Amino acid sequence: MDRRVYPLKRHLHRSRESIQQDRTRLINRMTSLLLTQGLVLRVDASFPTALTTARVWDGTPIAAGLKARLDRAWAHLWLAHYLALPD
Repeated sequence: MDRRVYPLKRHLHRSRESIQQDRTRLINRMTSLLLTQGLVLRVDASFPTALTTARVWDGTPIAAGLKARLDRAWAHLWLAHYLALPD
């Protein structure tokens, strides 16, 4: 293998690994934030819709500040997913 290519491959592998760790961290953060309100939602493609329709224990919608925080986390997660896709 060409010596110039090997460091690049190793760097790309480490970058992908780092992005995957970011995805895991974001999903765990989002799940934890939801659990503080007693909610259990799957963090998948249907998450934005589920978040919009979710209600806390007393039937009220999720607080606007928390929803905004979860929306930002979802945007970061989507970006991390997009960056982690193989070429």
